[in-house]
Amino acid sequence: MKTLLLVHFDAIFGPKIFLHSGINVDDFKHIPPLMDLYKEGFFYHEFNKDKSANLSFQVPSEYARGRCELLMLTYLVRDGELNPGSAKGYLTRFAERLAQIKDGYKAFYVGSNRYPGDPRKLEEITEIFDGLYHSFPAEVNVFKQKERKIFMFGISKAGKTTILHALQNRQHKELQPTIFMDISKVLIPNSNVSIMVYDAPGQIKYREMWVPSLVGQDGLVFVVDVADKERFEEAKAILHEIALKPQTKGLPLLLLFNKIDLKKPKVKDLIKVLDLGGLGARPVRYFETSAITGEGILEAFDWFGKELGK
Repeated sequence: MKTLLLVHFDAIFGPKIFLHSGINVDDFKHIPPLMDLYKEGFFYHEFNKDKSANLSFQVPSEYARGRCELLMLTYLVRDGELNPGSAKGYLTRFAERLAQIKDGYKAFYVGSNRYPGDPRKLEEITEIFDGLYHSFPAEVNVFKQKERKIFMFGISKAGKTTILHALQNRQHKELQPTIFMDISKVLIPNSNVSIMVYDAPGQIKYREMWVPSLVGQDGLVFVVDVADKERFEEAKAILHEIALKPQTKGLPLLLLFNKIDLKKPKVKDLIKVLDLGGLGARPVRYFETSAITGEGILEAFDWFGKELGK
């Protein structure tokens, strides 16, 4: 089953489904809250049997706070497959067309007691919406991306989960340290690869749970906090212990020198401390990153996606 939803952020009631493709709206109450979970832009989300490609965007408005209406377009497949890369193009084109409708924001206030709406604008947007739903080609419902399993590790408070959220385009918020193996699917931008990320808790008492998850992995991501110089030796020990195990021998290794928003690292010194030359024959590359600002994240996983796609 496939469906298309247009969610509008109402200043009083919050995000609500505004248009839908003839389905029972009650079955998709979990979709509007995604507006609060993810940043503006494209993102992929899975919930139970639902896979969705989503685009959060704005259109100019004379009524809304900030002079913009906040919208989210969702193409969802239940009990099936979805190619998010193909769906993204269709969602983007809809957003572009909607932004070009003069006074289109008035469509969202038809029946409102606060501002005058325009039924003609609603009809125009509904026509575009229905056309989009019927124009989705069959290949959008075929997940063609290669799937890979990735083990992400590092000592505690290095920023692993925050990096993962930045890659998923999630809203930034203060996080508690991970205390269990968090597994989530992430799409690597600009590649034909999706990854199942095993986000490992960094505290010493939880590291014994790492080993079973190393079997069958396709790549490693190691995160080090460049502002925590006192723990570099500990980071090195963990990096070499995991990277040199028989289960991970030769796997592509992405190193993220994280938190450069707090401190610029002396990269040569850090490379020497971590002894990157002692990690065996494998593809290895490091990137300076900030999970808070997003700096370096996309570039790092762009390289990683190409390695995993080989």
